[in-house]
Amino acid sequence: DFDSFLLQINNAVQKTFYQTFREKAQSFFSLDESQVEALIANIKENLDEGSFKFVVLMDAIHDQLKDLILYMNQNSKFDIYGVELEYYKHEGFEIIIPKLFGSEVKKDIPTKRSNTTFISDEEFISLYKTIGLDKKIQELLDLQKSIQNGEIKYEGWNADRMPKTINFFYRIPAGTRMSLVLSIGYYRETPYQTLDFWLYDKDIEKRVLSAIRNSFSIESNFLKPDVKFGIVARWPIKEFTKDKLLAFFSSVSKGNKI
Repeated sequence: DFDSFLLQINNAVQKTFYQTFREKAQSFFSLDESQVEALIANIKENLDEGSFKFVVLMDAIHDQLKDLILYMNQNSKFDIYGVELEYYKHEGFEIIIPKLFGSEVKKDIPTKRSNTTFISDEEFISLYKTIGLDKKIQELLDLQKSIQNGEIKYEGWNADRMPKTINFFYRIPAGTRMSLVLSIGYYRETPYQTLDFWLYDKDIEKRVLSAIRNSFSIESNFLKPDVKFGIVARWPIKEFTKDKLLAFFSSVSKGNKI
């Protein structure tokens, strides 16, 4: 599944750059935390839909390969680009001139692109009405707004809405990145039915799992020793109550003073 795929990518990035995939993506593309979440959501959607782009760099691209690129781009959902690199030296300068093949093709078959439209709260609620959870998601949205607007405050906690998700996130004091994210949303107009607890800081793992056990009647799991981040619990949205979630926020925040 995608979580396993992401963990493999993360392990490879850590071996090379000594950073998590999220940290590397954030620094390389100059993204904030919410933009990294959107990037990962788009990667998942593209993989699920089979929407891929391939770029092949070569010293020279022969005519048969150019024909193959043309054929693949016309008759599949793949986008393949061949880049021929011409190398020159002139008066002590090294010059590389790229020539792109494949971009001139327009698809004759329909392809679905990533949908990043920010749907309204009413549309969000309508999606959950199809599974009888519209009242629960309405309560969750109201809580998200109250926290985001500063009407409800717990140390380290904030909330936001992304195009396809509702998020509650926690940072340790003076932290530069999110330590914990609670997220729920939809995919291809199918609503997820759990609030997922994504742990990114293993220093607070025991505190978070203890707060989960004390606040909810759900299972929680420690991350594996070689795993830097992942889902430690899932809370069915049908069991959601504002009081339980606020008790969890309070419990995690109080750990700052221990």
